Amino acid sequence: MRKQAEPLDPNVAPVLGRVYLVPTITNRHGQIVPVLGGWHKDPEISKSLGEHIHLDARFLPARMFKSKRGYRGSDYDKDGFVLAQVETLHFLNTEEKPKITLRPMKCLRVMPHFLDTAPIGRKNTSWPQEMRCTYQDVKLTDALVCPHRGIHLAPFEENGFAVCPGHGLCWNLREKRLATEEEEQAVRKARKAEGEASEV
Repeated sequence: MRKQAEPLDPNVAPVLGRVYLVPTITNRHGQIVPVLGGWHKDPEISKSLGEHIHLDARFLPARMFKSKRGYRGSDYDKDGFVLAQVETLHFLNTEEKPKITLRPMKCLRVMPHFLDTAPIGRKNTSWPQEMRCTYQDVKLTDALVCPHRGIHLAPFEENGFAVCPGHGLCWNLREKRLATEEEEQAVRKARKAEGEASEV
């Protein structure tokens, strides 16, 4: 009997192996891909990237996940910025944003760790620190949503902290503020020691 899909609560981490109604788009190959957040631009990171949307790696089929995990040349834009786990209008060969549709997908893994180092960019490798400066005095609301691009942080909480899977800002959820550099280093060190979770 096929598992019935559950609503995906943006404030709760999905359970491995369960099927959820997940926001998705159809890529240029006709493949259904899960997405996280909405379409947006990040000119402070890369002007050439343009309009894009992040893939939700928790639900990506294994073959697609592995192709995105290597951060190889095909995952860089012309400025050299990491494009892992995103779909862009440029790559989709369209100017019209594909419609986001809820579809049943199985949770296959926990969210992979955000890239721990600055992207290998030829023009702007300082954006992570610049982003920290921009949000260092911002307080989170009770909704615990990252103020940069509106991604819910609660599902990614680990020991009171959450690294946003969108662009890597690290938040102290207990105090509803950006983590200090010392706190962030401790979080990333702990996550590195844990290693990646196994797939279901």
